[in-house]
Amino acid sequence: MEMGLPVCIALNMMDVARKRGIEIDIQKLSSLLNLPVVPIVARDGKGKQDLMERVSGALGQTPQPLRISYGRDLDAALDEMEALIRSAGFLAHRYDPRWTALKYLENDQQVMDLGYGEDKVLAMKLDAVVQKVKIHIAHTLDTHPEGLIADHRYGYVNSVLKQGVIRFHQDENRLQLSDKIDRVLTNRFLGPVIMVAMLMALYQFTFTLSAAPVAWLEGFFGWVSATADQVLPDGMMKSLLVSGIIDGVGGVLGFVPLIMFMFFGIAFLEDTGYLARMSFMLDRIFRMFGLHGSSVMAFIVSGGIAGGCAVPGVMAARTLKSPKERLATLLTVPFMNCGAKLPVFALLTAAFFAESQAEVMLLITLISWMGALLVAWLLRSTLIRGGIHPLCHGTAALPDAHPEGAFHPYP
Repeated sequence: MEMGLPVCIALNMMDVARKRGIEIDIQKLSSLLNLPVVPIVARDGKGKQDLMERVSGALGQTPQPLRISYGRDLDAALDEMEALIRSAGFLAHRYDPRWTALKYLENDQQVMDLGYGEDKVLAMKLDAVVQKVKIHIAHTLDTHPEGLIADHRYGYVNSVLKQGVIRFHQDENRLQLSDKIDRVLTNRFLGPVIMVAMLMALYQFTFTLSAAPVAWLEGFFGWVSATADQVLPDGMMKSLLVSGIIDGVGGVLGFVPLIMFMFFGIAFLEDTGYLARMSFMLDRIFRMFGLHGSSVMAFIVSGGIAGGCAVPGVMAARTLKSPKERLATLLTVPFMNCGAKLPVFALLTAAFFAESQAEVMLLITLISWMGALLVAWLLRSTLIRGGIHPLCHGTAALPDAHPEGAFHPYP
């Protein structure tokens, strides 16, 4: 909305809202925001057609950009920067001038790189304004410009919601089933025990249920190998087919059921929301090792619960705000048990530890986590020293727990 682009809100999960006794005044919300709001239920496609029609109707429109007051200090800086940007036509072909100024205050590296490429002199002037207001806010309010911007945006949202947009037909403070589950799964004492138990159950489920399909495939390929050995004459072709192709491919395909059950278990944990709860629960531990709480998702995606991939894990690290936290995460996510390592570990575990496969796989997972965290701690204590940004942003939490260059591994 602040970019001056046409916006349409898709208000999802309306079925869940009704079940919880939540009524949303769609017309009032649309009127207050001055844009179309469409209730939908994405799971069954309800409201999708109406949404597409409203979106197509908004194409080609150029609404007025939303202007939010961010307080006297930031508004003065925004006005000064907006005047400089507008007079020079700085990035005018891409963005609204005020929005560009906001991105500079938020230290948006992508926009700043574009600015330096287009007009380095003006970009330096904008940087000077940002540094001036940043120092002033740090001294007077003990926060950062991006923290103030976030707070005022939340204030704008709250001002809209307090105008009778939402009505509760039940006690809004009543704990829902999900909240009750959270109290147990993210409990400071029970949470870690449940997490280890869940990992153990995942591996036990994988190896127990995959035992029969693995035996069937091994028996099938054994029968094919024996049949080919009897039918084919001795020679290089027989050796290639029996020892190379049939036994080789059969040895690999024999572990396909094991991998399939493992991925099924991981998908179940993700869809039930346990992985998100695990991220929240591990935030405190990650901060002890100098990593941001959001690094947990990069680790999980990379194979923290075995079977991920380091490539999307590295991509997930882009959400980290601090370059040093991002670098420490990038250098340690390859320690996780990705989908390429998992078949090897599973094969070796099944071959050498047949009596305790689940326990060994759990041990390998814990070793990978501890190795990654210890290396992250070492990096953040030596080569990549610096403060830790909090998991939740706000003016009270934004300043680093430790000044730049004074990181201690146990805040």
